[in-house]
Amino acid sequence: ASPPEGEWTELGAGRYADLLQPLGGAVTLVDAADLRSDAGAVARRVLGGLRLDAALYPRHLEPYVPSHVDAPEPLLPATRRRLDDVYRGPNAALRRLAPDLKLVGWS
Repeated sequence: ASPPEGEWTELGAGRYADLLQPLGGAVTLVDAADLRSDAGAVARRVLGGLRLDAALYPRHLEPYVPSHVDAPEPLLPATRRRLDDVYRGPNAALRRLAPDLKLVGWS
């Protein structure tokens, strides 16, 4: 889906439900917290959903090591409010598509 006229691509990219709907459920959503806590279990679930033998992909069963270990700088309050406004509808659509997905810190 294209972002509104004059908006940055980053704003358009956050409309995940628009990107997922055309795929009709053919996507396994992975929560980043689950990936950090047990990458092997996530890999087995995703590979199983694709009907692939997880044993054939041993490096995907190893612990996940994030490339960015530093916490990001906190958003300015005005920026947080703007992003909450921009993504209120898209996040609600994503919650309808994936009610079990954790959207920690999202409005």
